[in-house]
Amino acid sequence: MEKTIIIGIDGMRCNSCTANVERELSGLPGVKLVQVDLELEEARVTFDESLVDTQLFDKTIASLGFSVRNITQG
Repeated sequence: MEKTIIIGIDGMRCNSCTANVERELSGLPGVKLVQVDLELEEARVTFDESLVDTQLFDKTIASLGFSVRNITQG
């Protein structure tokens, strides 16, 4: 089933940061769409929840040196 969430991300400082987050999240299995907003410090992610667990988003973002502030329904 397709689901959209909003991930609050701390630590992004520039467009390169947002591009890295977008690229890495987009590469995860089941992810359909990723939109990262530097000003709002968040990523809107649409994905197939039968193929990916939200914990993987947290781990992926942490691997880039950022931290997840919160995850809410989009």
